[in-house]
Amino acid sequence: MIRKGVGLGKLILFGEHSAVYGFPAIGTTLPFKTELCWMSEEVESIDLETRQESHLKSSVKTPNEAGEDRIVFLKLLRKAQSEIADSVNFETGIWSRIKGVPRTGGFGSSAALCVAISRIALNRPMQEYDEQVHNLASRLETLFHGRTSGIDAGMACDNGASAWFKSSEGPPRRKTILIPKWHIIYGATHRHQSTLDSILQLEQRRKQSMLSMANLGKIAVDFLDIVESGPRENFASLASSLVNHAQEILASLDLSSPSLDRIIELAKICGANGGKLSGGGAGGAFFICAQNRRIRDEILKLLPHYLAKEGINLSSSLKPLDFKGKPFDFNI
Repeated sequence: MIRKGVGLGKLILFGEHSAVYGFPAIGTTLPFKTELCWMSEEVESIDLETRQESHLKSSVKTPNEAGEDRIVFLKLLRKAQSEIADSVNFETGIWSRIKGVPRTGGFGSSAALCVAISRIALNRPMQEYDEQVHNLASRLETLFHGRTSGIDAGMACDNGASAWFKSSEGPPRRKTILIPKWHIIYGATHRHQSTLDSILQLEQRRKQSMLSMANLGKIAVDFLDIVESGPRENFASLASSLVNHAQEILASLDLSSPSLDRIIELAKICGANGGKLSGGGAGGAFFICAQNRRIRDEILKLLPHYLAKEGINLSSSLKPLDFKGKPFDFNI
């Protein structure tokens, strides 16, 4: 028996952290994925030479690898096994990782891993949103971050941009959205704090944080309103204003970093009209907004030179993402 599972990378546009407290969030999948393959014990006996020639023999982060990665992987498999009514033993056989979402903090590598495992465990390999996969992946992800909103796992098993809303039962409710023409650039800086530490930081100052969480949730709703009002010439300007407002709030919660603040400043010198962190913060993923494609290309050309001049190193290089008012067609 051979099964495969895929989980996609994600970028939170609005609502990081506030989603944990039940407020809406907006996000999109990204054009990279974590792809796993599992071969049962009976397949494990195939000729060694054949197996070595196969792409299934990828050795990246398998349970057989030494160290913390192996320990975490095995914990995920045991939890998945305990959550499903399946006689198949996923703690045996051969697990291989063919591709992986970059582990830079903010692109959802842990969520993508949980989704890939869940697709295999539930035997639902199709690369499309699946509520059962989402539900199981959300439960698995608690091993990484403790309390989670379930939104990261939802985005990792989605295939496009979506809005997410609190549900009284199960994972958050998903609403597919089509973002009008809008050009952004995403990347990642080195992190100085984990997502779990950021969550605990906010929990310790919960009374102070709750108003900010509500404001972040309102910004997500405001963005959804301008998306649903239809394409308009000033969409990029309106969206960028919301991006900047959200970044101000996140920075006031000590979730930004000096390097990201400087990156946004330099991006604006290059022509950007907005920028913010994406995900847990304290480094990690971010994105920058451009008024049009020409300015986006100018930022991609100039910003790396400014960063190099100031000694700012990215953990994930700058990449463009264009929304066009229609579903993505990622060839991944």
